[in-house]
Amino acid sequence: MINLNETSNAMYFRCFIIYTYIISMSWCVLRAQEIPADVQQQLNSYKDQAASSHQQNNTIEEAKFYNKIAYLYWDYQKNEEAIDYFKKSLYLNEEINNRNAIRVINKNMGLIYSDIGKFNESLSHLNTSLEYNKAMGKKSEIVADMLTIGAIRSYQKNYDESLKITEEALTKAKELNDIKLIKNAYSQLAEVHEEAGNSQQSFEYYQQYASIQKHLQQEELTELASKNEQTREELQQQSQQLEKAKDEVVEAHEQVTAAIEEKEKIALERELLAQENELKEAELKSSRYLISILAGGSIFVVIITILVFIQMRQKKKANNLLRQQHEEIVNQKSQIEDQHNTLQKQQQKITDSIHYAQRIQKAVLPPDDYINAFIDDYFILLKPRDIVSGDFYWITKKDDTVIMAAADCTGHGVPGAFMSMLGVAFLNEIVNKISVNKHVSALQSDEILTQLREYVIHSLHQKGDREEAKDGMDIALCIIDLERMKLQYSGAHNPLYIIRNHELQQYNADKMPIALNEMATRPFSKHDIDLQQGDLIYLFSDGYVDQFGGKNGRKFLAKNFKSLLVDIHDKPMDEQKKLLDSKIEQWKGDREQLDDILVMGFKVPDKLKKRQPATIKDW
Repeated sequence: MINLNETSNAMYFRCFIIYTYIISMSWCVLRAQEIPADVQQQLNSYKDQAASSHQQNNTIEEAKFYNKIAYLYWDYQKNEEAIDYFKKSLYLNEEINNRNAIRVINKNMGLIYSDIGKFNESLSHLNTSLEYNKAMGKKSEIVADMLTIGAIRSYQKNYDESLKITEEALTKAKELNDIKLIKNAYSQLAEVHEEAGNSQQSFEYYQQYASIQKHLQQEELTELASKNEQTREELQQQSQQLEKAKDEVVEAHEQVTAAIEEKEKIALERELLAQENELKEAELKSSRYLISILAGGSIFVVIITILVFIQMRQKKKANNLLRQQHEEIVNQKSQIEDQHNTLQKQQQKITDSIHYAQRIQKAVLPPDDYINAFIDDYFILLKPRDIVSGDFYWITKKDDTVIMAAADCTGHGVPGAFMSMLGVAFLNEIVNKISVNKHVSALQSDEILTQLREYVIHSLHQKGDREEAKDGMDIALCIIDLERMKLQYSGAHNPLYIIRNHELQQYNADKMPIALNEMATRPFSKHDIDLQQGDLIYLFSDGYVDQFGGKNGRKFLAKNFKSLLVDIHDKPMDEQKKLLDSKIEQWKGDREQLDDILVMGFKVPDKLKKRQPATIKDW
């Protein structure tokens, strides 16, 4: 359970400003459906250039501009106009036998027809694209076309044909050893088997899909950790090399200094000895040689002075060179230390920013005093994998109706936290627009999820391209009317558990996420459930059951999670939260937490607790 640490007026004001900004920006994105003036101007320019190319009989340029016009209309969901201009471009490319353009345009038209529900036209164009890809040997595109055709066959409820072509696509993807295509094929096979009522086969394919997905995520984490470690080792090696170079220069300086001093000492000794000998010889010679001896001695002294001067200058020069080298080494060491300090400061800034983001995320989630105003017996266990979480919970009250949700956004850490804040903002906006008349029938859980999916698709500009990120969320949402003892439940991948009379009942979710996917045109289903006093309701993400641990390093699994809930359900809610937390920590042991963990529990009372607006601040 996340508690608010700041309750001052300044903190409430900052949270309100941030929350208002997120909703305003999201609403602006959703309203951006009309073609802007600058884009319309670009469309007119392309149309003029296409007309000019037509007059010049330049078929290639004319087809190219028709293609650009079609893509712009497609970007702003003007599907009929996009199809019209794709047809014009296709006609011209068929005239000049531009096979690559023909296959791409057929694929684009197939996707647009699929989006607007004209599946027969979509299959016609996709099959043409498939034939060209086979003729041109484009193996990855062949698999992509087959998967799209299989998805459309599933929409038409032709499950046998859908399974046949999807399994063929899986075989070809394995031949290419394309992990992403293999993952997509497993996912589609699981969904089609689920639609066809083959739960066992669906579960087996979904396990293979989940295994590949976890493998890809682990590879990304391993690669990032390896890069960080390599950078750290390179910095350490550079620092060690500089220290070694500094020691070598200092040692060389000492050796040179000692050699020069020894050479000077020997030279001086020899000079003194020669002078003594000359003086002795001078004393023995006659006075007639005195002038010559004195002259010779003077010349010798001058030579010695010159030699000493030259040696001193060489020594000074060597000392200056050593000093410059030492200064360069010190400067290089200082630069490396500055770079290291800068890197540490940058890392600290990033960490501080993430901690501040955690405070913002806590402010967006409903606080304890808000929930306690109308719910007595509940718990919320939220364990982020990183500082901030991609899992979030959402609870609100409309008269005698409680609406609660547990959601798992794509990713974790900072990206997941951004998605979670969007999810909270979207849910607040959707529910606040619905007029509630004290009956749960005024709120429909399936309609809330359908609208939430539309908000996510439009705000993230999802178009179904194979290269774009598949951002979205899984969620379990229920609406509880304690006046009539009724419950509505709808879910995207995440199920609902209810324990009654010591037995656990499971209500399954739809096998599709809150995001753009092959089944994005299908509405979500709804479960209407009669409640009894003392029923225990549990909502959760997949982080708990997917955590690796135990002696053999395996997943916790859903069956063990169900058994644990049945074992502890008769205990108070606070104690259930502690037992769930200690159990997963014991299971995890020394291993890393793989994903965010969220579990919510709520016990149905005889009636809803009345809120007191005079003493409780509204969230």
